[in-house]
Parts: sequence; structure tokens; C-alpha cells
Amino acid sequence: MSNPSNTSVLLNKAVVHEQLGQFEQSVFTLNQLENYLPEDIRVFKMRGKNYLKLNDYSKAILDFSKAINMNPSDFENYYYRGYCKHLLENYNGALADYKTVLEIKKNHLPTLKNQAYIASVLKDYETSVNAYSTILFYEPDNANHYLSRSIAYINAAEYDKALDDLDKCLDLKKDFAEAYYNKATVYSRMEKLEEACKNIKQAAKLGYDPAYQHVNSLCK
Repeated sequence: MSNPSNTSVLLNKAVVHEQLGQFEQSVFTLNQLENYLPEDIRVFKMRGKNYLKLNDYSKAILDFSKAINMNPSDFENYYYRGYCKHLLENYNGALADYKTVLEIKKNHLPTLKNQAYIASVLKDYETSVNAYSTILFYEPDNANHYLSRSIAYINAAEYDKALDDLDKCLDLKKDFAEAYYNKATVYSRMEKLEEACKNIKQAAKLGYDPAYQHVNSLCK
């Protein structure tokens, strides 16, 4: 049977430990709290987050799964469980949880960003492009999103679309060295070596280290 006074003290103690970055102490306190409140979703959700911060992803997954069983409509538990699977490179498991997140909370941007990344890793470039397109609808002034979508286009051999995104990227961030590097990559694949040379030199001039390795080969 729970002791209302003691449970309140333990819960507050766990929160303070978490806020101070004392995640192991927070977990220890939540373990005690579980003895009093074995059906309280707050215990498992908070402990799962602490395990995540401690890089103990397997234990975090167990706690988020328990929280999901208690409240299947809370999208955050699916997101965090999916993220743990993502970090463990269980990409199919992560995508399944991310799909559930987006069914509950459409256009949850952190989920879309992770979904786009995994899709690229799995060479599902169409899904990656679609996810980045949705993200750009909500964050149209973010140069990094155009860069990321351009990479998906490059991998899908859609070079004109990649160049469009890289031009938009440079409109937003004119000294973005990686965008020039990616333009050089596109022009090289299109066998437009003069343009490739010009862009790889600009990337190198802006201090992008990988560009130095390719200046000589693209600027013969």
C-alpha cells in the first residue's frame, strides 16, 4: 500500500536528481518509488528517460513499453522507445514506433527528422524526401533541411532537384561549405567538371576539410 507522504517526497527527489543531471540517483529513487506505486505511469516514463540519458537503451525500452501499456494514446512514449531502438540501430523497430507517433500526433517534427534519417540509411530515398518536404513546410528557413533533402535526391540520382535544394540552401546560408561540396558532387556525377571544380574550390576555401581531398581530381 502506498504511503502518500513518502511517495510525494520520493517523486520530488527523483525530479530534482533528474534536473541536476544526477540520472543514476534518479533511477535509484524511482526504483524505490515503484514499490509504492507499481501502476503509476510517471515512474516508468521518468525512469525510461533517465535510462535513455544514461545510454541504457534496453532498460529504457522496457520502461517505455510499460508506460505504453498503461496509456497507449501518449505519443511521447512511442517516440522515446522508437528513439532508443534507433540508437540501437533497430531501424525497423524504430520506424514502427515513429509511425505510431505520427498517427497520434501528425507532423511531430523530431519524429519526422528521425524517420527521414533512417529512411536514408535504409536507402528508402522517397520516404526520406517526403519526410524532409513535410519538415520544410514547417521550417522553410532552415538551410540544413534543404541540405539533407538534397542528399536524398543525390542518392536517388535526381540531380536537378538536388541542385534546386542546394541553391535554396545557399540562399539561406551563403557560406555553407557543405552545400558547395554537395554541388560539386552533383556536377561531377553529371560530368560537368568545370562547375564541379568551381564548387569544390569554394568548399575548400570555406574550410570544409573533405573538399581538399577532391580539388586535384575535379580540377584537372
